[in-house]
Amino acid sequence: MTIKSEAENIEHIEIEKKVLRKALINACHKLEITPKEFGDLMGVKGSSYSRFIGNAKDHYHIDPNSKNGEAALMFLNIYKALFAINGGDLESCRVWLRTKNKSLGNVPIEMMASMKGMVAVLYYLERIKG
Repeated sequence: MTIKSEAENIEHIEIEKKVLRKALINACHKLEITPKEFGDLMGVKGSSYSRFIGNAKDHYHIDPNSKNGEAALMFLNIYKALFAINGGDLESCRVWLRTKNKSLGNVPIEMMASMKGMVAVLYYLERIKG
């Protein structure tokens, strides 16, 4: 591998981290995710939310291969499925996330505090979506 290709690879990885962060921020805003919910989803303290969302210098990146990166990607897949099922109606998406679901047996956003819960919610949405 040449020095140039290694540098390009590093730059590509940094871009992926920034894109993942931006996508997560956008989805959180659209779904009105609270700091506590964000903390539960990402496995961090809720106080990290304001630093993560508000950091204009983009120091807070998410490595897609990290535990937080996997949680972020799972959350984004849930967001995409929920958005598609609800025809883009964000209010319906917000209500669904915070309402007890008979089939799931719990409130989806509460289930999503664990990776197991996120997988269950995504699986359920993918089955509905067909």
